[in-house]
Amino acid sequence: MQSNELKGMKVLVTRPAHQNQKLCDLVRAHGGEPVVFPLIKIEPTYAHDPLLKALTWIDEIDIAIFVSANAVTHGLGALRAQGQTLSELTQVFAVGATTALMLQAAGIRVDGVPRVLSGANGLRALPTFRNVSNRRVVVFRGNGGEPSLLEWLKKEGARVFVAETYRRAMPIQVNPAVIELCQQATIDVITLTSITSVKHLFALLPDTTHRMLKNATVVTLSQRIARYCENKGWQGSILVADEANDQALVKTIVQYGDTVRQSSRS
Repeated sequence: MQSNELKGMKVLVTRPAHQNQKLCDLVRAHGGEPVVFPLIKIEPTYAHDPLLKALTWIDEIDIAIFVSANAVTHGLGALRAQGQTLSELTQVFAVGATTALMLQAAGIRVDGVPRVLSGANGLRALPTFRNVSNRRVVVFRGNGGEPSLLEWLKKEGARVFVAETYRRAMPIQVNPAVIELCQQATIDVITLTSITSVKHLFALLPDTTHRMLKNATVVTLSQRIARYCENKGWQGSILVADEANDQALVKTIVQYGDTVRQSSRS
């Protein structure tokens, strides 16, 4: 359903190229203009020794945790590359709803997915995710993933295996049109969906844009990313979506747009 709630607003969409179409479509559906600027390039890493060692235990794993949609794509890809599958006896947990849907689409039963909280806190709140002491847990994720989940599992006495099946690389090229828009300070909202994307944003754009970036309004998916932006010296508004998905991002942007219009009338 088309609306004009974001009419005249430019939204910087920074998801990886293979994952940004839905967010772009939602921004357009609300009358906004998505400015595509992928900050992360996802590259599979199926052959490194720590991963191969973790996968040798896959038949004996009690719990498998997938932390993202990319973890599903490349976790299952790594298993297929080794001619392996998850055991029917393995409990499977997804950290978010989109991740759960991808697992189910691949024919994998999902035993639990947090609905409000995310990461370790979300899993801890699930009644089906209890008593991990001495249980073998594999966490499918990318390189340099958020450490709190692993730390909590180890503290609870789980035997943790980390399956890093992809890396978050920095794109090589930057669209000159995006640089120009940032220099002109015509971007209204920046979406940032990971800490890595924040790092790459400043690394990829020239110093002449950094003041604008730090004064822009940011919409993100978690308090953790928001705190990182604050620590980077962000001066603009930092808004956190209610849920970790594209619909919630756009809902937050629409609410921000309403606030801007109301203040301009008063």
